[in-house]
Amino acid sequence: MRVSVIVPTFNRRTLILQTLPTVLDQTFPANDYEVIIVVDGSTDGTAEALKHIVSPVRIRVLEQDNRGQAAANNAGLRVATGELVLFLDDDLFCERTLIAEHFAAHGGGDYLVFGPVLVEPRSPETLATRWMRSNTQDWLFRLERDGVRWPADATVIANSSMRRDSLIATGGFDERFLRALDTELGLRLWKNGVRFKFCPMAVTRQFYAKSTDDLTLRDAPLYGVNEDLLCRKHPEFRRYSQLAGFTRGTWSKRKARELCVRFPLPMDWLLKLGERVVQANARMGIRVFHARQQFRVYRSAAAAAGGWRQFERDYATVLPVLMYHHVGPVQPGTYPALTVAPGRFEKQMGWLKRNSYTTICTGDWLAWCLEGKPLPPKPVMVTFDDAYADLVEYAFPVLRKYDFTATVFVVTGEIGGHNSWDQKNGSATLRCMGADKIKRWSGEGIEFGSHTRTHPDLTTLSEPEIEEEIVGSGRDLAKMLEKFPLSFAFPFGAYNNIVHKCVKKSYQLAFTSDEGLNGLATQPHALRRTMIQPGYSVLDFALRVKFGWDPIERLRACVRPRGWLRGTRRVHKGT
Repeated sequence: MRVSVIVPTFNRRTLILQTLPTVLDQTFPANDYEVIIVVDGSTDGTAEALKHIVSPVRIRVLEQDNRGQAAANNAGLRVATGELVLFLDDDLFCERTLIAEHFAAHGGGDYLVFGPVLVEPRSPETLATRWMRSNTQDWLFRLERDGVRWPADATVIANSSMRRDSLIATGGFDERFLRALDTELGLRLWKNGVRFKFCPMAVTRQFYAKSTDDLTLRDAPLYGVNEDLLCRKHPEFRRYSQLAGFTRGTWSKRKARELCVRFPLPMDWLLKLGERVVQANARMGIRVFHARQQFRVYRSAAAAAGGWRQFERDYATVLPVLMYHHVGPVQPGTYPALTVAPGRFEKQMGWLKRNSYTTICTGDWLAWCLEGKPLPPKPVMVTFDDAYADLVEYAFPVLRKYDFTATVFVVTGEIGGHNSWDQKNGSATLRCMGADKIKRWSGEGIEFGSHTRTHPDLTTLSEPEIEEEIVGSGRDLAKMLEKFPLSFAFPFGAYNNIVHKCVKKSYQLAFTSDEGLNGLATQPHALRRTMIQPGYSVLDFALRVKFGWDPIERLRACVRPRGWLRGTRRVHKGT
């Protein structure tokens, strides 16, 4: 037997009797494939009806208690005899060439082949159907544009086929996961070296009969439980999961999500009412419905995690990153905006300590994102650009006093030298740290990252020059500290696609000068920072720690004479 087609079903007697003939009427030779239908505890007479079907294709009907789709797929897999197994759903109408296209796409290789699942035109025209059709179109467009990628396509969907022996060796479906989209199995297959291939000619069409209530009240809670379980089993997937999106958007959006998860507010009732009011407008209706789904997913995931506090620690932590340059006395002729007075710096660090903030380094953030290792309840990261020598005298002792750490980004071509990049533009001289100080403080808990060799605007350089600046500075630090730095900071906050790509090849994290907070979903090579300037009051500082930007400062910019438009532009860029 070349192919085993496995179709789980539950209480869809009428529908499967319509879709099954399209599975049996294939151009693929009838003697070369079998159809295994697993009746998962149906009570509507499905099994009895299926036993009366006559076909030249071998049909096997298995019955089991209602244990979910993963268990039904495993039951079919255990009795399958085909070299390949093709998983379908009971609501899929199949093109006559479906099995032949899957078989040809494998070509003897170890692939997971998946094809389109379009919306059947005869499906009821509801808001849920329009949402599914829109999602499918977006998915197909993205596949055509970008190809198959991890982890977005590391999922075993209906209309997927693979080698039976590879699937068995991987362990089959984890039966703790109850929903149809099996990302967990997909991740295991990908890790085991199975290549994923999209076959656009292997077409199925789903008869979509679910309502928005079905998706929100029944499916979304199960997805929330699944997402939490998936992230615990595969921590590296956490930043790609639905739960990582909890911290996206403005402070007000994050706070609304938090209130909905923490307190039993009647959000679903209100959103359902809003959905009905705007459903005539498909785009607005889908947006409201999507919000309904998200709230249900988050709430069920928080319950599965053990409550809000644990959910916050696992998925909803936000990280402010403070950006300093020079801490010390103001040097005449230097840029005053880059120097924070020592007394003010100590007050700011004291405020962090009194308000129970704990400083972390880049490795802590990376371990939380990739491995799920816990962070302190209120983490903050302190960074210094340019590695000025005055930090040793004025900043590091304060950090040591409060048991804080920090990350210093070094211009490696000026170790023991001066701020030549600013001197070119008329600034007076500031000394940079020497190698002996960098080595000493590296051993005392201060982390050092790369800031290029000469502090150029990287967007103005050629690709070989970019490589020399970015990779070369990392090598310089590695030679000095006997380890390659984890992180990089873009000089002047300037980068483009070429620069970004080069940084990603060499460093695990990179910092911009874009304002805002960082969450699980923040791109690791585009982390946000908020710059601390010399004139900031305690309130200004506190707001930047809380929000990643200062709303009062932006308000001041908006109300200045002739400054309203400029202030608006700054607000847009900062958010």
